[in-house]
Amino acid sequence: MSSEKDPFEDLRALAGRCVEQWVPRRCSDEWLRTVSGESRFVWDREALRVGFHDPFYRCFDARPERLRPVLAAALIAATGRDPAEHSAILAALETLYLSTLVLQGFRNGHSLGEAAPCEDANPLSVMATAAYNAAQFAPTLVSRHADTLDRNHRAWLTYRFGQALMRRAAGTAEQLAHWEQRRCFLDENAYVLYLAQYVTPLTFVLSVDCLIAVCGGDVPEAAALRTAAVHTGIAYQLTVEWEERLRVKESTIAHPVPLEPSYFFAGPDSEVGDLDEPGGTATITRDTAARFAGLAAAHRDLAEEAIASLSQTLGDVFTRFGVGLMAFSFLPAADDKGEDEDA
Repeated sequence: MSSEKDPFEDLRALAGRCVEQWVPRRCSDEWLRTVSGESRFVWDREALRVGFHDPFYRCFDARPERLRPVLAAALIAATGRDPAEHSAILAALETLYLSTLVLQGFRNGHSLGEAAPCEDANPLSVMATAAYNAAQFAPTLVSRHADTLDRNHRAWLTYRFGQALMRRAAGTAEQLAHWEQRRCFLDENAYVLYLAQYVTPLTFVLSVDCLIAVCGGDVPEAAALRTAAVHTGIAYQLTVEWEERLRVKESTIAHPVPLEPSYFFAGPDSEVGDLDEPGGTATITRDTAARFAGLAAAHRDLAEEAIASLSQTLGDVFTRFGVGLMAFSFLPAADDKGEDEDA
């Protein structure tokens, strides 16, 4: 493990404080008035704690990377602005991401009633409700509390948050429909397209959108920044799955329809168990993992090409950010087919 200081340590801490400012660990009357205004009824604060705050913070504490708000804060700082002045925006980025993780705390299924029991103490319906509330709260934070933005760019950024959320939902629906029809996931090229269209907007593209809104739309390098964000997001997602594949030789399928699909869940070169029964298994061959490692490296190279076209200030932010991602700088070259992956 490297002994070098995390270049984004301060921004990571700032992102955490922003989330806790706008989504506190404990519900209070003051917070409720801040986020929802004066109410005509009495809130059940204990129910809010059990049904939203506690499951949300289990994910928050388990995933301290804060990648999305860190990237946004670093880009904002690179333009000479203070990212701390945009706390609602940074909190919204992380809240939207964490909403997708809340659902990963339990096993997947056709419906909540059919899903296997989860390790979490909360019922599955509570977890789904917590995830939904977190997802809806993120664009609300922008629309109601991003006071540093002018009216037009606040509306635009709220739209971009909502668009990213709907794209992710549409992508998941498309994957599940494909699975129901063919009992397999998308091929490699289609999966990369899926990541580009549906997943990366919730990854790093939205961080670039936050910069554009903060700058009042005056970002000449916006197109190159978005290109770098898309390819960085694809490479990162594939790298994470590749690393996971190298650690785990078997994927246990709790139900034939996964809630968070992945190409590594099952594929054309898999040895597949009984997919019509809970508990079936699929073993993904190492050739598949190696091919995806090569795809990840290729998209890393495309990201680096886009980064090279940026000004030095913004380019340095993306370069340092990319190196800091899990295994991002340790990918094989694009033409490396992974022969040495057992080393």
